[in-house]
Amino acid sequence: MVKSGTGIAEFPDENKIWRVVWFGGVAGNPQVHSEPLIEVLLVAVPDNEAEALSEVSMQSKETRCVRIGVGQLPYVSIGSLWHKRRPVSGSLEPAFALDMDIDTSSVRFVSLGDLVLKHGIIPKKNYAFGNNFKYAAPTMLAAVELDGDPWALLFPVTELIRFYYASSTRLAQAFFWGEYANSINVEKCGPIRDDLYRVHLRRWIYDSDAWTLARFHASKFMQEQVLTCYHGIQKHRADSPMINPGPFRELKCGFPFTGRTELKAVSLYLPGPRYLVSRILVLKLLRCSAPFPFGNLLCDRDNRNLRGKNAGDVNLPPAWIRRIDKEDEEKEKNKDEDEKNLLHSDGEPAKGGKPMVIDLLEDRFADLDGKELLKEETDRQEYRSASILGGTSPVLEGFATGAGTWGNADRKPSDINTCRSEDADKPHVPSLPPSLETFFAAMTKLAEDPAFKVRYVASINDELVMSDTSACVDFPTFDPLKSNKPIGWSKSRISKKQWRPRMTAISEVETCDGVCYVLESERLKQSDNLAVLVIAKKTLQRLSGKELNSILLDSAIKGRWVLESELVDYRREKTTHQGLVNEGVLTRRIRIKVRKLFGDIASVGQDAAEVVAKNDGAVKVRALGEGEQKLSKELL
Repeated sequence: MVKSGTGIAEFPDENKIWRVVWFGGVAGNPQVHSEPLIEVLLVAVPDNEAEALSEVSMQSKETRCVRIGVGQLPYVSIGSLWHKRRPVSGSLEPAFALDMDIDTSSVRFVSLGDLVLKHGIIPKKNYAFGNNFKYAAPTMLAAVELDGDPWALLFPVTELIRFYYASSTRLAQAFFWGEYANSINVEKCGPIRDDLYRVHLRRWIYDSDAWTLARFHASKFMQEQVLTCYHGIQKHRADSPMINPGPFRELKCGFPFTGRTELKAVSLYLPGPRYLVSRILVLKLLRCSAPFPFGNLLCDRDNRNLRGKNAGDVNLPPAWIRRIDKEDEEKEKNKDEDEKNLLHSDGEPAKGGKPMVIDLLEDRFADLDGKELLKEETDRQEYRSASILGGTSPVLEGFATGAGTWGNADRKPSDINTCRSEDADKPHVPSLPPSLETFFAAMTKLAEDPAFKVRYVASINDELVMSDTSACVDFPTFDPLKSNKPIGWSKSRISKKQWRPRMTAISEVETCDGVCYVLESERLKQSDNLAVLVIAKKTLQRLSGKELNSILLDSAIKGRWVLESELVDYRREKTTHQGLVNEGVLTRRIRIKVRKLFGDIASVGQDAAEVVAKNDGAVKVRALGEGEQKLSKELL
């Protein structure tokens, strides 16, 4: 796994992998009055189970409940993995695309405790909280009824808040402090014409937040959701006899719109009320197709930073002066790497310093694809950029996301902002190459499971010659149907006059249900993009050498694995190579495909293969496609 640079000081600094399993309540912060705290529930998981929501990983008894500033909420999501206080890349399976009709006006709120204890909707073997259950039980979920099942789709309220309402530090603080309406100048917002809407931002709000705040201004329904949640927090504070009341966990906030939407999400299947019907627990939303209540958006703001024709005028007053001590700047550079870029929640940040900005690149809303934020041109510039002057500021340790004070603070300001991915290059996430070595390592891990017996095809004759150790065979290089015409795709050229056959690794996987074969091809150039193929006879019996050679020949001629429509007596599945942060990812994907091929319905539901939750077409649930499983960053 790959660790990113910015960590959270309140997370465990131990050499273990921790998963965020839930969010708890929101409480005041006596040390940072400008920013409330939100509870984050963590569970320690084994390294080899970190990326799967398996029963083993969920039954860990080592748990933590930490509190971080709500301004850090956009940086943390349910299912994300953390090591020594920093996020690590890794895919979290299963992931699904959900296509559903949602009437958000009929969403009902139910506590997690009632779902687990009263209704038995979330069994512990599917999703366990351990000792953190006491913090999670009062939290609310938004339940959407489908086909008469009131618990068909379950959304944690904090995830709805994180995704729709708190996509940046400033929006998160505004949401929990009841300052959403004060983040815009409502008198200057509104429709200009049918296809153009204007939003006027306050100076502390990012341009990228304009879409969310414009939706808030244009939608009475969204305004009701924001006010309902904040009034609940206010009532909790007013009813508490303590000066600093405990966390408020019964947050109620639904979707910011009504009507049909298509959602992509990291989700978990739960047992359903009937055979082959599953309920769905959404852990993290990835993308939403619901339309915004306007077309194009024109953004204006209090501190317009557009350059005017007079930008070079030396007599322009500075916008503000940032004072940074050169000696302190040098000390910051020489700090230990583990102490750099840590977000703290126990101290106010100092105002006037240049903040650290963490940009989260995400495509959250399909309706914004191809749209750009419009800005008016300016004829005259009122201020100039300020110089950075030396000063006598104290040595600053770490960063904080609070609003800041004018006094002596020991934190630097930090802002987290969600940007659309087309605005910048996506960060590169290192992964293992789709090579034969990676394939053999994955199959070796699969062989450690006593339910699977793995052997390799060492030679293809009339009968297959098998080996218990890794082995490869050659693709056919001549087409017998075309007078033994050479097949260019299956040749690897060594020199102008020399070549060798392309190799393929073929694993025979035997279980109590039958036998299937897992195939991986050698990559001869970067453009080779064959997936791992899992194939079996419909009778689940062993293949003969003649049958397997015929499949390889057809694949070599076509330059790809044979399609299911081209196979009469066989079943096939494919699995992607994307996001292979370790061999275990490919192992789990192959295990899922093998079980699906054998028709193991129970395992398919648990391990995230296709499940059709309804037969009337109102809801379709499908596994993400080969090109859609890009979850390493999104989890962060």
